[in-house]
Amino acid sequence: MTAESYERGTEWVNLDAGYVILRRFDLDATVNDEAPDPIKVKIKVEIRDGRARAREVCVSSDRPLGVGSVTLKSIPVRDMMAHRMRYFLHQIDFDEKGAPIRVPVPDDDEGAPIIVKKLVGYVDAPTVAS
Repeated sequence: MTAESYERGTEWVNLDAGYVILRRFDLDATVNDEAPDPIKVKIKVEIRDGRARAREVCVSSDRPLGVGSVTLKSIPVRDMMAHRMRYFLHQIDFDEKGAPIRVPVPDDDEGAPIIVKKLVGYVDAPTVAS
């Protein structure tokens, strides 16, 4: 599974421990990208009430018979969201004048996986006070 993402909004949501994430963003992912006819998935994600919600999921394929119900059932939408949300996660830091700035979370950050798991519902705990 590979994925490409782009920002759909500019409103940020405050999370636990100084993390922030965009309230709305889109994900473009590919399932079976090694196959000659991979499945393309577009997901519109919204962070609301402490959870990441897939507001819209669009699935397409160049397969002769299209996308069947078995294929639809096997698409790991929540896993795709969790995998890509990590790249939208930032932390709040302060510049030399004391103004808050958003800093992308480093790859080795230990708290980020826990925050993402809470957002997608792998861990049952509130994450956002919105």
